[in-house]
Amino acid sequence: MIVDITAEAESDLEPIGDHIAEDNPVRAVSFLQELRDKCLTLADLALAFPLVPLRTLWHPAPSVRQLPHLLSS
Repeated sequence: MIVDITAEAESDLEPIGDHIAEDNPVRAVSFLQELRDKCLTLADLALAFPLVPLRTLWHPAPSVRQLPHLLSS
């Protein structure tokens, strides 16, 4: 399976990183890298995650797989 992090997804991450960077710039960078790394693990573990149907006309894929980000304590 191929994982493609779209430009739209990347642009969604930017304000998240900016918000975290206000308090902790180093953590902002590491957090965003963790999110990207988790997304890329979908290629190896695709069948382990549930399909989420897309109900919009603009998206060509019938569904996507979802991996929730788990926050460590």
